[in-house]
Amino acid sequence: MESPVQSIPPEQYPAEVKKCIEELQGQSATILNDLDKMQKQKEQVQSEIAKLTLDLNKIAHDQASKRRFQLDLEKTIFETEKVYDTLVERQEAYEAMVAAQRNFEQRAQSTSKSIRKRKKAVTFKPKKELQSTETVTSDD
Repeated sequence: MESPVQSIPPEQYPAEVKKCIEELQGQSATILNDLDKMQKQKEQVQSEIAKLTLDLNKIAHDQASKRRFQLDLEKTIFETEKVYDTLVERQEAYEAMVAAQRNFEQRAQSTSKSIRKRKKAVTFKPKKELQSTETVTSDD
Protein backbone atom coordinates (compact mmCIF):
# COMPACT_ATOMS: atom_id res chain seq x y z
CA MET A 1 0.00 0.00 0.00
CA GLU A 2 1.38 3.34 -1.04
CA SER A 3 1.42 6.20 1.34
CA PRO A 4 -0.63 9.17 0.20
CA VAL A 5 2.51 11.41 0.11
CA GLN A 6 4.32 9.08 -2.28
CA SER A 7 1.46 9.16 -4.77
CA ILE A 8 1.57 12.94 -5.13
CA PRO A 9 3.87 14.16 -7.92
CA PRO A 10 6.45 16.82 -6.90
CA GLU A 11 4.69 19.48 -8.93
CA GLN A 12 1.66 19.18 -6.69
CA TYR A 13 3.55 19.48 -3.39
CA PRO A 14 2.36 22.28 -1.21
CA ALA A 15 4.50 25.43 -1.29
CA GLU A 16 5.90 24.89 2.21
CA VAL A 17 7.02 21.36 1.36
CA LYS A 18 8.60 22.59 -1.86
CA LYS A 19 10.40 25.29 0.10
CA CYS A 20 11.66 22.69 2.65
CA ILE A 21 12.85 20.40 -0.13
CA GLU A 22 14.68 23.26 -1.82
CA GLU A 23 16.35 24.19 1.48
CA LEU A 24 17.35 20.58 2.05
CA GLN A 25 18.69 20.33 -1.51
CA GLY A 26 20.66 23.55 -0.92
CA GLN A 27 22.08 22.15 2.29
CA SER A 28 22.91 18.90 0.51
CA ALA A 29 24.69 20.80 -2.27
CA THR A 30 26.61 22.85 0.32
CA ILE A 31 27.59 19.69 2.17
CA LEU A 32 28.73 18.08 -1.10
CA ASN A 33 30.75 21.19 -1.88
CA ASP A 34 32.22 21.11 1.64
CA LEU A 35 33.02 17.40 1.26
CA ASP A 36 34.82 18.10 -2.03
CA LYS A 37 36.84 20.85 -0.37
CA MET A 38 37.61 18.57 2.56
CA GLN A 39 38.73 15.81 0.21
CA LYS A 40 41.06 18.25 -1.56
CA GLN A 41 42.41 19.45 1.81
CA LYS A 42 42.86 15.84 2.92
CA GLU A 43 44.79 15.01 -0.25
CA GLN A 44 46.89 18.16 0.15
CA VAL A 45 47.68 17.31 3.79
CA GLN A 46 48.50 13.71 2.82
CA SER A 47 50.83 15.04 0.14
CA GLU A 48 52.46 17.38 2.64
CA ILE A 49 52.77 14.51 5.14
CA ALA A 50 54.41 12.35 2.47
CA LYS A 51 56.85 15.18 1.66
CA LEU A 52 57.52 15.83 5.35
CA THR A 53 58.02 12.11 5.93
CA LEU A 54 60.62 12.05 3.15
CA ASP A 55 62.26 15.16 4.62
CA LEU A 56 62.20 13.59 8.10
CA ASN A 57 63.75 10.36 6.79
CA LYS A 58 66.47 12.33 4.99
CA ILE A 59 67.20 14.36 8.13
CA ALA A 60 67.31 11.17 10.25
CA HIS A 61 69.67 9.54 7.73
CA ASP A 62 71.93 12.63 7.63
CA GLN A 63 71.86 12.80 11.41
CA ALA A 64 72.87 9.14 11.70
CA SER A 65 75.70 9.69 9.20
CA LYS A 66 76.96 12.73 11.07
CA ARG A 67 76.73 10.85 14.38
CA ARG A 68 78.85 8.00 12.96
CA PHE A 69 81.36 10.53 11.60
CA GLN A 70 81.43 12.36 14.94
CA LEU A 71 82.07 9.08 16.78
CA ASP A 72 84.86 8.26 14.32
CA LEU A 73 86.37 11.68 14.98
CA GLU A 74 86.19 11.14 18.74
CA LYS A 75 87.88 7.75 18.32
CA THR A 76 90.59 9.28 16.13
CA ILE A 77 91.13 12.10 18.64
CA PHE A 78 91.38 9.59 21.50
CA GLU A 79 93.85 7.41 19.61
CA THR A 80 95.90 10.43 18.51
CA GLU A 81 96.08 11.73 22.08
CA LYS A 82 97.11 8.27 23.28
CA VAL A 83 99.88 8.04 20.67
CA TYR A 84 100.98 11.60 21.47
CA ASP A 85 101.15 10.79 25.20
CA THR A 86 103.25 7.73 24.39
CA LEU A 87 105.57 9.84 22.25
CA VAL A 88 105.93 12.40 25.03
CA GLU A 89 106.71 9.66 27.55
CA ARG A 90 109.29 8.13 25.23
CA GLN A 91 110.79 11.56 24.53
CA GLU A 92 111.09 12.20 28.26
CA ALA A 93 112.66 8.77 28.81
CA TYR A 94 115.07 9.39 25.93
CA GLU A 95 116.03 12.81 27.30
CA ALA A 96 116.57 11.29 30.76
CA MET A 97 118.73 8.56 29.22
CA VAL A 98 120.76 11.13 27.25
CA ALA A 99 121.18 13.24 30.40
CA ALA A 100 122.31 10.17 32.35
CA GLN A 101 124.75 9.29 29.57
CA ARG A 102 126.15 12.84 29.58
CA ASN A 103 126.42 12.75 33.35
CA PHE A 104 128.21 9.41 33.15
CA GLU A 105 130.56 10.71 30.47
CA GLN A 106 131.28 13.85 32.50
CA ARG A 107 131.99 11.81 35.61
CA ALA A 108 134.18 9.44 33.62
CA GLN A 109 136.04 12.37 32.08
CA SER A 110 136.40 14.01 35.47
CA THR A 111 137.63 10.76 37.00
CA SER A 112 140.07 10.33 34.14
CA LYS A 113 141.44 13.85 34.66
CA SER A 114 141.69 13.24 38.37
CA ILE A 115 143.62 10.02 37.81
CA ARG A 116 145.98 11.77 35.39
CA LYS A 117 146.61 14.54 37.94
CA ARG A 118 147.34 11.95 40.64
CA LYS A 119 149.69 10.10 38.34
CA LYS A 120 151.58 13.33 37.68
CA ALA A 121 151.66 14.16 41.37
CA VAL A 122 152.92 10.75 42.42
CA THR A 123 156.40 10.00 41.22
CA PHE A 124 157.53 6.47 41.34
CA LYS A 125 161.10 5.65 41.94
CA PRO A 126 162.54 2.70 40.11
CA LYS A 127 162.91 -0.45 42.20
CA LYS A 128 166.71 -0.32 42.24
CA GLU A 129 166.65 3.19 43.68
CA LEU A 130 164.30 2.05 46.38
CA GLN A 131 166.59 -0.83 47.36
CA SER A 132 169.72 1.27 47.37
CA THR A 133 168.02 3.90 49.43
CA GLU A 134 166.84 1.34 51.88
CA THR A 135 170.28 -0.17 52.23
CA VAL A 136 171.86 3.19 52.68
CA THR A 137 169.46 4.06 55.39
CA SER A 138 169.89 0.77 57.11
CA ASP A 139 173.70 1.27 57.23
CA ASP A 140 173.35 4.46 59.11
